Amino acid sequence: MPNQNIDILYGWKGILKSIPVVSIKRHMRVKRCRERKGMKASERINDGASISAARAAQVDDVIASVTLELLQPGKSFIKSVVEL
Repeated sequence: MPNQNIDILYGWKGILKSIPVVSIKRHMRVKRCRERKGMKASERINDGASISAARAAQVDDVIASVTLELLQPGKSFIKSVVEL
């Protein structure tokens, strides 16, 4: 006769029945925490991209304004930069 302490498990339902509820709850809590951290990391990456794009746009605006100032007659480069 087989050992009475060994239960035969059939499929994932049997496995879930054999695992204590505390272990399942802990696993789900860790999983949710990892998902939140993953989303926050992706948001940080997107924010970084938008910040660098905004800075590039600011640089473009400064270059455009200096160029327009230089195209006006009687203006020098140094006066244009100091006025900005």
